[in-house]
Amino acid sequence: MMYRTAIAGSFALCLICTSVLLSSAEEQKQCSVERSKHARYVLHKYIFPKIDRLHYELPASCPLRPSRDMYLPREQAKVRRPSGNRFVCNLCKERFASEEAWERHYDRKHHVHIDPRRDVCLADYCELLHCDKINLTPVSRQLRAQQAGDPTLAPHAPCRETMAEQLRGSCRALAAVCFPEHGGPAAEKLHRLFMEGVCAAHTCDTELQEDLLEQLAASERGTLGYKLLIGLALGAMGVFYACLWVYYQYQTGFRSRGDVRRLRRKKTNKFLEFFGIHKSKAHRV
Repeated sequence: MMYRTAIAGSFALCLICTSVLLSSAEEQKQCSVERSKHARYVLHKYIFPKIDRLHYELPASCPLRPSRDMYLPREQAKVRRPSGNRFVCNLCKERFASEEAWERHYDRKHHVHIDPRRDVCLADYCELLHCDKINLTPVSRQLRAQQAGDPTLAPHAPCRETMAEQLRGSCRALAAVCFPEHGGPAAEKLHRLFMEGVCAAHTCDTELQEDLLEQLAASERGTLGYKLLIGLALGAMGVFYACLWVYYQYQTGFRSRGDVRRLRRKKTNKFLEFFGIHKSKAHRV
């Protein structure tokens, strides 16, 4: 009886493991690597810098946490080089001339089952994060629209206010989970920034949308420009004080040499006066 129970338990465990692996593989097939990459770009470019500056830690329930990103290990295995074979596989150190070649290599040689703890497909948040409007040019968006058969990706896709309202609602729900309003000063500030910069941009008012997205991008450009300005100011101060120090050393050395000459001349005059020889006579001699 115990033997049969053990066999039944093992069989049930195998069925559970198989179903988990199959569901993971199916989920991975449905999750777009390219769309996840675009969403990740928006997060790392415009959202995460604000989080880092405020030293805020995203809650475990927040789907934007990097530890839940399904394809983040894949992206971390890709190393970009400035020249030559620009893409290097960090797992086997093989080099590739294009990102597409690296993607094919990874799918062929390093494709592994996704960690079940990484349960978030960032592609699902691509539209909510405006990644099509931020990342793509009108031409590339048109090509994507033709390939995907999705008219919402087209440059002049008609906007539906009902869809915009649904996206604003989903965005508000995401902000409530990731940046709770009563989660402290940092969470409250991030909640406000996310609502004003991301959620409010889901509107059919094209001018308002472009203005809000530009402000979202300008906030990070402004921070970069501020840091660059501070760096330039510090560098200029360093050069100024270095020049001042060199000038001071030069003047000090010049005066020191003049003092040495006067001291030598004074000693020589005293020596000549001791023997009753005047300076003028000494010159005649």
